[in-house]
Amino acid sequence: MIDMSEWFDYYGQDALKLQLQVHMTAAQMMKKPLPHVLLASGNPGYGKTAAAERIVLTMDGKMITLIPPFSEEVLLQALKSMQSVESQPRFIYIDEIHRMKKSSEMLLKLLEGGELYVKGRSVAVPPVTVIASTTEPDALPLAVLDRFKVKPMFHPYTMQDLVNIGYEFALHHDCSSLFNGEGGQASELLCAVASTCRSIPRIAGEYVLAIRALAYAFDRKPTVLEFLNFVDVDIDGVTANHRRYMQMLYNNFCRDGEYVAAESTLMEMLRETKTGLSRLEYFLLQDGFIEITSRGRALTDKGKERCAHWELVAANIIPRQTERM
Repeated sequence: MIDMSEWFDYYGQDALKLQLQVHMTAAQMMKKPLPHVLLASGNPGYGKTAAAERIVLTMDGKMITLIPPFSEEVLLQALKSMQSVESQPRFIYIDEIHRMKKSSEMLLKLLEGGELYVKGRSVAVPPVTVIASTTEPDALPLAVLDRFKVKPMFHPYTMQDLVNIGYEFALHHDCSSLFNGEGGQASELLCAVASTCRSIPRIAGEYVLAIRALAYAFDRKPTVLEFLNFVDVDIDGVTANHRRYMQMLYNNFCRDGEYVAAESTLMEMLRETKTGLSRLEYFLLQDGFIEITSRGRALTDKGKERCAHWELVAANIIPRQTERM
């Protein structure tokens, strides 16, 4: 099996890493390019770009990154620049490939390989492996999806994965002393980062940097409550925007004990784009605060209880907890 030492600090996603390892090993042994790879997850910041970089490092390849939308001329220029790379695998990385859904013909030509049509003429191109990332795989045409023969699944990170990821960020940013617990255990701050980041490594990194900033500002290690108040997040990852969404349902759409609103109404009241709204809802659905019914978005019992709790806190009827809810 191919050496995976480049993945030593890529925590979690064991099934994904094994699938990639097998395909990379097979490509190396057959002396053929790695099949095209699609890295898809419902959330940004899940580790897709990091996985793409490690694929290229593992195979000792060369990669050019393209950010959509881009023209055929830009793609052709990128491919031509790789013609001189003969002894190494060639990779094109397309970030957020769903933004190219209107350029499916160009994508198909790239994925099929051999040639591109630019301004009506056929241009031969060197063989490359396309690695693409997306948060919206369903936005891609089926014909494009079918050209990606390797589509590993991202799974939710465990708490231990997130603790490891948070500590790795801290090491990288020279602030690991803030997160050292007693007896080699994870500190309360590190556990708070893991529980508030909504299973998204990028957010774990942002929270590590927030704690580092607080430590400099206070000239001491901040408490968990100070961290939560500073980033305005509850201990289970509910943010100010999530609260605003849920409270909009709770305060404006109660009928017969139910809290239901049409998606279009919520979009207008929250002034969110459709993409922004879907990202808010992704977490709230996953954690059981809302559900999507035939009549619209509805608060679950768990969501109602959280909103009622916030009301009591706002009215000073109950105190804020040590760990914010």
